[in-house]
Amino acid sequence: MIFYFILLLLFSTIESNKIRGVNIGSYFVLEPYINPSLFYQFIGLNTVVVSDSYNFCKYLGPKEANRQLTYHWDNWINFEKLNTLKSYGINTIRIPIADWMFIPYEVYNITENNIRCFDNSLLYLDKLFNYCDKLDLNIILDLHAMKDSQNGFDNSGLTKNIITKKKNNILHFEHWNHRSADWIGDYNLELKKYNNINYDNINYSLTVIHEILTKYIHKKSFWALEPVNEPWEFTPLNELKTFYKNVYDMFKLKSKNFNNKVLIFHDSFRPSEWTNAYFLEKDGKPKIKIYLDTHQYMAWGEPIPFNDYIEGAKKWEQPYSVFDIIVGEFSLATDNCLMWLNGFMDNQYGYPLQECFTEECPHKDKYINQIKKVEYGPFGSGNSIPTKDGMCPTSIPIHLNKNISLIDTLTTKNKIYNIDEKEKYYAQKLFEQLTNSYEKNSSGWIFWNFDVESSSYQWSFLNLINKNYILATPNQNNNKTIKINIDYYQVILLLLLIILIIILIKVNNNDLHVMPSYQHLLHSYPNYYEVINENNIEMNEKNKNYGTINV
Repeated sequence: MIFYFILLLLFSTIESNKIRGVNIGSYFVLEPYINPSLFYQFIGLNTVVVSDSYNFCKYLGPKEANRQLTYHWDNWINFEKLNTLKSYGINTIRIPIADWMFIPYEVYNITENNIRCFDNSLLYLDKLFNYCDKLDLNIILDLHAMKDSQNGFDNSGLTKNIITKKKNNILHFEHWNHRSADWIGDYNLELKKYNNINYDNINYSLTVIHEILTKYIHKKSFWALEPVNEPWEFTPLNELKTFYKNVYDMFKLKSKNFNNKVLIFHDSFRPSEWTNAYFLEKDGKPKIKIYLDTHQYMAWGEPIPFNDYIEGAKKWEQPYSVFDIIVGEFSLATDNCLMWLNGFMDNQYGYPLQECFTEECPHKDKYINQIKKVEYGPFGSGNSIPTKDGMCPTSIPIHLNKNISLIDTLTTKNKIYNIDEKEKYYAQKLFEQLTNSYEKNSSGWIFWNFDVESSSYQWSFLNLINKNYILATPNQNNNKTIKINIDYYQVILLLLLIILIIILIKVNNNDLHVMPSYQHLLHSYPNYYEVINENNIEMNEKNKNYGTINV
């Protein structure tokens, strides 16, 4: 019994230094649902759909685009916001960056009065490093946007394959049925496979990564590099692993004189494909620390009872991998309602799955004249648009979501709680259960996003703070001291464990028996959870659907 108690103490101590982070999304790689105010100006156009960074630069031209981006960079994130995040327990910042920031190409390399679209972007990235150095925050540089797009989403910098046509002089377009990703090669939509591999793009990406490591590997706050975000599920796995191998070799060489620098590989929405590391080393043992990034979202799933979300969170366990897992993105959204979440003036087919709430559009007073042009399009194949009077669809408050039956003691036993307190209860319960499970069964979590212009807290950590839905933590005022203490106690516990084992062996010549373990391993897939029994590895059809995860 003492043996197990010491083991418990040991592992709980080791687990105390978990990754708790936020993403700084839409700072360098623009996303319309996060910063709609940057995209209102493109409502009413009938010649082109401007839904991403690439077309933002192309349509506005280098000078005007850079002027608007500079204002955005000056205001979207600053030292005070980072300091607030740290005071609420955040120790890691994941920064989505773009390849064109380092070696510009195409529209990013066009000049107007000696100005390029993303000029000075690296100065603002340097500022973030300086801030994080002062605050003792770790930085993950996440290469979020790749040349020709690694997944076809706007968050890759280029919404790949938009098909347009006009009806009554109003532009209509389709994207989701034609989405492609051509970073790694030319994708054949009809055959659902790649015609060839684009080694020029791959080599360009490796050159960019070399630039990134040369510039930042020595920085105090630089902790990790993620060489590509969300390469879609059709990416040839052998080619992706070869790319990871090339990055690994480069990183190993660049980081040899620096301690505690790590690599992060995204799972490419195939969490079961990372059971060995022979693609990195012949003996299957990487010489540097590597994490596997998985993204866990509920927003694209069918609405289910709130208690089932809680049960699903409790049962979540990391998919088996030779690498330690990081949940690099997750949110509290249980719906797909936030305007332009699935693209500017667009939505995926069949979405939203429920009737959405509305709110005044962010910065409505300033941009109402642009918003009023909504009747002129452009219109995608799905519906997610503002009204002429400036109302925008937004996330549904959990306690008012008629599609989620709420069964809990707070509302059934006591009716005196006001609206804010009810929503606070659900938000806290969901956040705490998700993060507890991620910390228990992985190396930690990184919330998406640090902020949005909407009032929605489901996608904004700062809104969670401002609404008092999460509590400040005394946290790591001195991370170095904490790490030293942890190491000290680990040594003490290990020594005690060794002494105890020696005593037990001397007292009892019988072999020490370890109690048999039995556990359910919970793996995540796009539309269901699959529960696997160690003794019977097959899908259990009777298990509840706990919502869409790993979208």
